[in-house]
Amino acid sequence: MIEHLYDLLKVSHATQKENLVYSYVVFDGVKHPTLWNKLSKSSLMYSTLFKEKKLQNELKEVAPYLVKLDFSKEKSLLESKNILKYYEKEEMMFINSFLSFKEQLAQLQEIFYVVDSEKKVEAYFRFYDSLIFETLLEMSKKDFLEKLFFATNSILYKNSTNTDSVVQCTFNENTLHTKLIDLKKKREK
Repeated sequence: MIEHLYDLLKVSHATQKENLVYSYVVFDGVKHPTLWNKLSKSSLMYSTLFKEKKLQNELKEVAPYLVKLDFSKEKSLLESKNILKYYEKEEMMFINSFLSFKEQLAQLQEIFYVVDSEKKVEAYFRFYDSLIFETLLEMSKKDFLEKLFFATNSILYKNSTNTDSVVQCTFNENTLHTKLIDLKKKREK
């Protein structure tokens, strides 16, 4: 199953190479408690969604993270593949985007923080959780979808009704498009 997810991300990345599409994964450190340690030893680009240095340090093992998957070199390709293995244990959100790592992180941080009228943080928004994400998609809030899908080719997340599949979402021309992808089926090359 993971092989098919890996192939799906790699093919999406390769077919868009001339447009510089990058593949990212967003995961919750609470649900993946050992993944931070593996990331800290890897060559992959990653960062927590927290902006504050204090929270980045204090909550590094349980924070939500953005990781840039890298299919360019053998070592980083293997590290990217190893990250995907965690998907079988707990959900992750995959993003194929035209944004650089720094730009993608800033865009997700904008969604992650819920601020009051004085720009003080009131809460953190777990948009990357599939149940919350599905609810947001059902609500079809145009402003949220425009923020989330800005410069985004597609988003993949675990289907809550069938764990052997992912849902691929795209948003263009003010319309949300979803497609169910069975990860057990052999992908055509």
